[in-house]
Amino acid sequence: MPLKKTEYGELIYISYSGEGYRDYEELKRALEKSACLISSTNDVAVDFTGCPDIGSPEMAALIRLVQTLQHMQRSVHVVAPPGIRNQLTSVNLHKLPFVVLHDDRASVLKSVGKKG
Repeated sequence: MPLKKTEYGELIYISYSGEGYRDYEELKRALEKSACLISSTNDVAVDFTGCPDIGSPEMAALIRLVQTLQHMQRSVHVVAPPGIRNQLTSVNLHKLPFVVLHDDRASVLKSVGKKG
Protein backbone atom coordinates (compact mmCIF):
# COMPACT_ATOMS: atom_id res chain seq x y z
CA MET A 1 0.00 0.00 0.00
CA PRO A 2 1.51 3.33 -1.02
CA LEU A 3 0.00 5.34 1.88
CA LYS A 4 -0.18 4.79 5.59
CA LYS A 5 -1.83 7.39 7.78
CA THR A 6 -1.35 7.54 11.55
CA GLU A 7 -2.56 10.13 14.05
CA TYR A 8 -0.43 11.14 17.03
CA GLY A 9 -2.43 13.63 19.09
CA GLU A 10 -1.62 16.94 17.42
CA LEU A 11 -0.02 15.35 14.35
CA ILE A 12 -1.29 13.50 11.30
CA TYR A 13 1.58 11.38 9.94
CA ILE A 14 1.37 10.21 6.32
CA SER A 15 3.95 7.74 5.01
CA TYR A 16 4.16 7.66 1.20
CA SER A 17 5.98 5.09 -0.91
CA GLY A 18 4.41 5.66 -4.30
CA GLU A 19 5.84 4.69 -7.62
CA GLY A 20 3.14 5.53 -10.14
CA TYR A 21 0.17 7.66 -11.16
CA ARG A 22 -2.37 5.80 -9.02
CA ASP A 23 -0.14 6.20 -5.99
CA TYR A 24 0.16 9.93 -6.67
CA GLU A 25 -3.63 10.24 -6.92
CA GLU A 26 -4.00 8.50 -3.56
CA LEU A 27 -1.40 10.86 -2.02
CA LYS A 28 -3.17 13.88 -3.49
CA ARG A 29 -6.54 12.77 -2.07
CA ALA A 30 -5.01 12.04 1.35
CA LEU A 31 -3.29 15.44 1.53
CA GLU A 32 -6.38 17.31 0.39
CA LYS A 33 -8.53 15.40 2.89
CA SER A 34 -6.05 16.14 5.68
CA ALA A 35 -6.02 19.81 4.76
CA CYS A 36 -9.84 20.02 4.72
CA LEU A 37 -10.61 17.92 7.80
CA ILE A 38 -7.73 18.92 10.00
CA SER A 39 -8.53 20.96 13.06
CA SER A 40 -6.61 24.13 13.74
CA THR A 41 -4.48 22.25 16.28
CA ASN A 42 -2.97 19.61 14.00
CA ASP A 43 0.27 19.63 12.07
CA VAL A 44 0.83 17.23 9.19
CA ALA A 45 3.92 15.13 8.55
CA VAL A 46 4.57 13.62 5.13
CA ASP A 47 7.19 10.88 5.06
CA PHE A 48 8.90 10.26 1.72
CA THR A 49 11.53 7.79 2.98
CA GLY A 50 9.91 4.96 0.98
CA CYS A 51 10.27 6.83 -2.32
CA PRO A 52 13.26 6.84 -4.64
CA ASP A 53 12.30 10.38 -5.73
CA ILE A 54 9.26 12.62 -6.07
CA GLY A 55 7.93 14.22 -9.21
CA SER A 56 6.09 17.42 -9.90
CA PRO A 57 2.65 15.93 -9.04
CA GLU A 58 3.80 15.01 -5.53
CA MET A 59 5.56 18.36 -5.17
CA ALA A 60 2.38 20.20 -6.25
CA ALA A 61 0.26 18.26 -3.73
CA LEU A 62 2.76 19.07 -0.98
CA ILE A 63 2.78 22.77 -1.87
CA ARG A 64 -1.04 22.91 -1.84
CA LEU A 65 -1.01 21.35 1.61
CA VAL A 66 1.53 23.92 2.85
CA GLN A 67 -0.55 26.78 1.44
CA THR A 68 -3.69 25.51 3.14
CA LEU A 69 -2.10 24.94 6.54
CA GLN A 70 -0.07 28.14 6.70
CA HIS A 71 -3.32 30.11 6.97
CA MET A 72 -4.09 28.12 10.12
CA GLN A 73 -0.58 28.70 11.51
CA ARG A 74 0.17 24.94 11.33
CA SER A 75 3.35 23.30 10.10
CA VAL A 76 4.05 20.67 7.49
CA HIS A 77 6.85 18.37 8.59
CA VAL A 78 8.55 16.58 5.71
CA VAL A 79 10.68 13.49 6.31
CA ALA A 80 12.99 13.21 3.34
CA PRO A 81 16.03 11.10 2.47
CA PRO A 82 18.99 13.00 0.97
CA GLY A 83 17.87 12.73 -2.68
CA ILE A 84 14.40 14.04 -2.01
CA ARG A 85 15.75 16.65 0.42
CA ASN A 86 17.89 17.95 -2.46
CA GLN A 87 14.80 18.16 -4.67
CA LEU A 88 12.89 20.09 -2.01
CA THR A 89 15.73 22.50 -1.31
CA SER A 90 16.34 23.09 -5.03
CA VAL A 91 12.90 24.70 -5.26
CA ASN A 92 13.37 26.50 -1.91
CA LEU A 93 10.47 24.67 -0.26
CA HIS A 94 12.52 24.49 2.97
CA LYS A 95 12.52 28.31 3.16
CA LEU A 96 8.75 28.56 3.57
CA PRO A 97 7.87 29.54 7.15
CA PHE A 98 5.64 26.55 7.93
CA VAL A 99 7.77 23.81 6.35
CA VAL A 100 10.14 21.82 8.52
CA LEU A 101 12.46 19.21 6.99
CA HIS A 102 13.41 16.15 9.07
CA ASP A 103 15.66 13.14 8.64
CA ASP A 104 13.40 10.61 10.36
CA ARG A 105 10.09 10.00 12.13
CA ALA A 106 11.64 10.32 15.59
CA SER A 107 12.76 13.90 14.95
CA VAL A 108 9.25 14.81 13.78
CA LEU A 109 7.64 13.36 16.90
CA LYS A 110 10.23 15.07 19.09
CA SER A 111 9.68 18.42 17.36
CA VAL A 112 5.90 18.22 17.67
CA GLY A 113 6.19 17.04 21.27
CA LYS A 114 8.25 20.11 22.21
CA LYS A 115 5.73 22.36 20.50
CA GLY A 116 2.70 20.98 22.34
